[in-house]
Amino acid sequence: MDLRQLAYFAKVAEHRHFGRAAEELHITQPPLSQTISALERELHVTLLDRTTRRVELTEAGQALQTHAKDILGLAEAARSEVVEMAEGSRGTIRIGVIGSAMYLQLPAVVHALRGALPEAGIQVVPEYFTSPQMRMLSDHLLDIGLVRNSAPDDTIDTAFLGYESLAVAVRDDDTLGHTATRQELGGRSVLCYPADQSVIGRLVQNSLKDGSTDPPTFIEVPHTSSMLAMVAAGVGVAVIPESATVLQLPGVRYARAGGLPRIGLEAAFRRREMRPLVRAAVEVIESVEIPRLSDHP
Repeated sequence: MDLRQLAYFAKVAEHRHFGRAAEELHITQPPLSQTISALERELHVTLLDRTTRRVELTEAGQALQTHAKDILGLAEAARSEVVEMAEGSRGTIRIGVIGSAMYLQLPAVVHALRGALPEAGIQVVPEYFTSPQMRMLSDHLLDIGLVRNSAPDDTIDTAFLGYESLAVAVRDDDTLGHTATRQELGGRSVLCYPADQSVIGRLVQNSLKDGSTDPPTFIEVPHTSSMLAMVAAGVGVAVIPESATVLQLPGVRYARAGGLPRIGLEAAFRRREMRPLVRAAVEVIESVEIPRLSDHP
């Protein structure tokens, strides 16, 4: 029993007439009748009671009609999905994202993807630092990673998305003004991301130690929300991406980070990516205007 036989039988069962079924199938009546007869012989049942005026379904024919609708519907759905996947409009995109890009950049990216690729499923894998994401891309556990200062190789490529400023989170009663300079952060307890895992962590620590006679004491914290809670508790000040200042905690305010370099954001993906859907998603991400990012370092 094949799909052609089922399609022919379903059409006869729908019209209860060989002539009308043959006309809709764009074939002549004899091959249609021969196909149905061959199907009956294969199944060892009578599917149709034939008269000179009308065709009626037997009990076996009624059962097969129900299954035929399901099978043909699934076959058409499979065909459509395969075609749409080949055209780059369907499937699932697995996106990794560093924690510091969760607040403004990730929503902008996901919103743009849903608008441009409405049939695609989007799975977000949150808060992995850049190095783990690069390994996950190589292992095909991710399709795209939102990362910072990655080190592409012959298997991974990147699309640069823009630069972002840093900010300093302080308690409301802190003496720091609207801008916190490198000198003013000297001697303080500074909360930052782990230097051995985070590009921002390394940048902040290197920048604040460089040439300083009174470097800060660094407290490494992997999550932005935890840093802000510790700032509210009076543990220290925190250096975070400007986009994370959308997080508002009682007793915490934000100052500009004077004298610290801006940080970049990239979309990383496999260089020899075969899925058209992923290639289409990268193009969408490259074109979207992401809040707080600019073309200037």
